[in-house]
Amino acid sequence: MKNGMKNRNVIFSNWKKLLLPVAFGVCSAGLLTLALLPVTASVAAAADTGGYHAAPSPEALFLQPAETEPDKEMVDLADTGGAPQEGELYGTVSVSGTAVACNLYYGDSKAELHAGAGTYMGAQIPGQNGVVLIGGHTSTYFRDLESAQLGADITVLTRYGEYHYKIIDMQIVEAEHFGEAQLAEMPPETLLLYSCYPFGQALLTPYRYMIYGEYVSGPSVMASTEGGT
Repeated sequence: MKNGMKNRNVIFSNWKKLLLPVAFGVCSAGLLTLALLPVTASVAAAADTGGYHAAPSPEALFLQPAETEPDKEMVDLADTGGAPQEGELYGTVSVSGTAVACNLYYGDSKAELHAGAGTYMGAQIPGQNGVVLIGGHTSTYFRDLESAQLGADITVLTRYGEYHYKIIDMQIVEAEHFGEAQLAEMPPETLLLYSCYPFGQALLTPYRYMIYGEYVSGPSVMASTEGGT
């Protein structure tokens, strides 16, 4: 009898040694699960992709195509009388906040500048995606360029479309140091207004007052009908 009790005690002791670690592991797992419930819920919520767009990887950021501007309105000069010819009146130019507002001719000879502002034929006309160079006498039509301010609007109204430019810079330059090379370095669609300096001079001077306009709006001239060259 005593031997039987002793054997049962040994067996129980052995099971006890086996069950205690198992029971402890189960309890620990349960407690860990309870502790992690809030974290699990948060992770689950974050993993819900409904209405969510994943951010691109750093590599993908550098592979994104560049944003393109909306397509501009296109105009065919043939529908509006063709490209302007030398000496032709083809629009007007004005500067907000100043008294500058006059006719615009194609060409910048004495005849054009006597009648209004003149467009340099070695550059472009508005809408050709190039630099537009417009001059006027400081003693007449461009006398009030000195009142122009940064951010002001330059409006060029042509028979084929209306163009707006924002003044971004104003400089005094030496005429002999400004030419084709400087024009070639400027961004496409830049508008330059220029006049002799100091203001009010009736005679040609060695200095020019330059106003730089950044393109804001206006239609593009169809390549097949580009004129003014």
